Amino acid sequence: MKDYVVGFRIDRESQKVLLIEKQKPEWQKGLYNGIGGKVEAGESPAKAMVREFEEETGMLVEDWEHTVLLFGKKFSVSFFRSFGSVDEAKTTTDEKVLSLFLADFALFPIIPNLAWLIPLQLDNIEWPVIMRDAHVEEADHVNRS
Repeated sequence: MKDYVVGFRIDRESQKVLLIEKQKPEWQKGLYNGIGGKVEAGESPAKAMVREFEEETGMLVEDWEHTVLLFGKKFSVSFFRSFGSVDEAKTTTDEKVLSLFLADFALFPIIPNLAWLIPLQLDNIEWPVIMRDAHVEEADHVNRS
């Protein structure tokens, strides 16, 4: 199973969100997504989120809250949110980092599930929400720790 993390850094006024213009994988090329990547062997999703965010934005952010776990037969994606400054983020890779107004993010070419994932980050519900791909059989399971 491949494990991934995606984080949404939202400013304190809940006006802007940091996204990244993806260059890879090919199916995401040119689309905006949250910031993240693969979880390395022996690494927790929370540690991976801190590492990936720092690698891609130059910002050390450690106050991530796990909000959504999405899983399928061969993958899991842990989504996180954090509130704070978005203005310090820099593009540090070949993928451009930018802050978008929450009211406008859907006007940009985004990964389709961001249309509901980003608004969900603003809710105050019991986290994390656990979701599974519709193609996962009932017998399939996920490590929720």
